[in-house]
Amino acid sequence: MSDRKNKDVSFVKVMLAILALGIILASVAFVVVYLAITSKKPAFESNNDTNGTVIESNVGKEYLKGVVKAINRDESTIMFLNEEGEEVVLEVDGTTRISNESGSAITPTTLKVGDGVLVRYMGEKSIATGIKLDPEIFEQVEVDMDEFDRDAKTITVGSSFFTYDDSTIFVKDEEEVSEDEVLEVDEVNLKIRGKKIVSLTVVKTHGFVKFENIADFEGKEVEFSYLDGVVKSRKYFKISEDESYALRVGRYKVVIQAEGKEVYLNPDFVVTEEEDQNIDLAEVKTKISTVVVDVNVKDFQMTIMNEQTGTDLIVTEDSAIELPYGDYIVAVMKNEYVMYNKELKVDNDTELLNINMQKEKSLIDVKIQTNPSGAEIYIDGDYIGETPKIEKLSLGAHKLKIKKDGFLSITESIKVLEDTNKIFRTLHTKTSDMDDNDIDTPVEDIY
Repeated sequence: MSDRKNKDVSFVKVMLAILALGIILASVAFVVVYLAITSKKPAFESNNDTNGTVIESNVGKEYLKGVVKAINRDESTIMFLNEEGEEVVLEVDGTTRISNESGSAITPTTLKVGDGVLVRYMGEKSIATGIKLDPEIFEQVEVDMDEFDRDAKTITVGSSFFTYDDSTIFVKDEEEVSEDEVLEVDEVNLKIRGKKIVSLTVVKTHGFVKFENIADFEGKEVEFSYLDGVVKSRKYFKISEDESYALRVGRYKVVIQAEGKEVYLNPDFVVTEEEDQNIDLAEVKTKISTVVVDVNVKDFQMTIMNEQTGTDLIVTEDSAIELPYGDYIVAVMKNEYVMYNKELKVDNDTELLNINMQKEKSLIDVKIQTNPSGAEIYIDGDYIGETPKIEKLSLGAHKLKIKKDGFLSITESIKVLEDTNKIFRTLHTKTSDMDDNDIDTPVEDIY
């Protein structure tokens, strides 16, 4: 009986020991699984340190922060330029995890030369285990260059300037190119650290323009106004037969800065990258103005003379006429009216030619004299000659001004009557302490 009792006690102890061992093993397994789950991170995940560098991950032992310099898809390799300016070539295979800035997986074809990246790799085997796009690695600015100085290796944008060196990557069409393929007119994206350019990517490249049949436009200024940008930038060149001009691709308004001329291109002139484009100046047309003729009498004859072209235009009634931009002399005649002459400069889209003809019988021959003679005469602001002078003046009020070097000027209002035939004025010598306001206006009679 006693032996059986002892056997039962031993059995219970053994079972309790087995149960305790099972609990211990289960606890250890739980801890191992828990640690494995909680310590596992998505490939290429950062531990949120301030500079964004990968601190620790499940695979890979080395890290770099830099920019993609070259992609060889045939050999499945990528060349990176690290922060020290060193080139690092890593193999990319099916196990490499590539993600965007938010950590979502992307295809390898999404990577482009010039991208800022964080890279984790196995140094011994030079295999990238994780690549993550990180646009915040470098400050990025999209700019129009004001100056591209290749000798000083600087790029000026407004009041700021940036420097580059042999390690700077120049990118065009997603491939690294030499700096010679980038021109000042290009729109570019700069990845910079401080004032140092890490990479320059061409956003909008350039094309070339030439002129042909330049005729009389040699050396004239041409203006290209860029229409596709937020800021309507302008470029100015001197026209030459053999010169090529670099312009950013896009639409332009083209104006030749020559008297009354502009290039007629409809609707816009487009610069493309594919080939040089010619502007044929045989297509240049004269700018035309609409001149509205308004004469206070009917049955007149107006002659509009262009001295440059030697052509005359005859107008016999009020009308709207078209004239090329330029300088003209206008003469209007009508029986019993004084002949009208005027210089006309046409340089606006619309001009008003307003003419007030005066009858001959309303004019009086008036002799204007001064002591001493040789003084300049101005009637109603118009210079008419020097004293003595006989001038036809209309009846009524006029503004008379007489001036001569060394003498005080005379300015006064006069009234011409039917019996007026002479105006005489005495000029007073100007002294050092006198000016034109130091003498009272003369009051000699007009007779």
